[in-house]
Amino acid sequence: MHITDKLCNKKWGVFNHYLYGYTAKPEGITWNEAIEKFDVKKISDQLREVGAGYYFITLCQGGRYLLSPNNTYNRITGSKPGDVCTDRDIVLELYDELSKYGIDLYLYFPSDGPHTDSEHGKKMGFYYETDDVYKIVNGLYCHREPHENKVLLEKRLNQRFVNNWSSVLKEYADRYKTKICGWWFDGFYDFFGFKPEWIKPFCDAVKDANQNAVVAFNNGVKKHLYKWYEYEDYTSGELNELELIPNGRFTDGIQSHILAPLGKTWGMKDARYDNEYMKSYIKSVNDNGAVVTVDVGVSSDGSWSREQLEALKNCGQS
Repeated sequence: MHITDKLCNKKWGVFNHYLYGYTAKPEGITWNEAIEKFDVKKISDQLREVGAGYYFITLCQGGRYLLSPNNTYNRITGSKPGDVCTDRDIVLELYDELSKYGIDLYLYFPSDGPHTDSEHGKKMGFYYETDDVYKIVNGLYCHREPHENKVLLEKRLNQRFVNNWSSVLKEYADRYKTKICGWWFDGFYDFFGFKPEWIKPFCDAVKDANQNAVVAFNNGVKKHLYKWYEYEDYTSGELNELELIPNGRFTDGIQSHILAPLGKTWGMKDARYDNEYMKSYIKSVNDNGAVVTVDVGVSSDGSWSREQLEALKNCGQS
């Protein structure tokens, strides 16, 4: 028995970046208007159409808007309930719907809080401008080199931020408990200066609420799978392409897992690969005991593009 047996047996799943900048803003609506449009049954129908065994969704990323209620966040930032943390709890609704069909639910949580929001980032304890750490190369955001990285040179993580942000996570973990099968933690980058003792509160928050929840901590895109944190259960596996086939089920003793976009980059609605390729690729990964999570674009109502649905159709039957 291994803690990742459940994940391994599900074989593959879908990841949605359901965020203000990906849904509400492009559609010209408010965050709460987007949340009200979100259709958990539509998500369930699409997952069953493509044959995915599990589903990932983002709780937040970089800004002030969170997917579900969080009193801790409101207290720290001085926000009113329902303002930036929605009144509607989509996570609980997703669990209720997906569990009818045996589809597992996983959550994405970033390490760096509302770091791009000057007001909330500063109240949380960590703030920087996007241009501090990223530059645009060939139309895509890339990390700056250490010598030109303003966060590395001037702005650092601190204990106050870690205490605040991990307490936001703890409220979610304590609420959802065993409803969430696992967590994918983003942004544990070297240039942020994370110390081992600052990572543990995030891991503990999840494991204290559900000892069987599996966790991965992302240290950035590599060309191979890797174990980065001593207590993680599966590889974060962030890649830019759906091409790597792991050599076996385990990488450095943890479950081999890949996360990459179907579109040209994260959250996009095009399909770089056709259905024949995706069925063959997922099968090859699974045959080696590994798991693959496919990032697809999502609209505010939860719908995916027909192009991406066609690319993933019946992949679970391969």
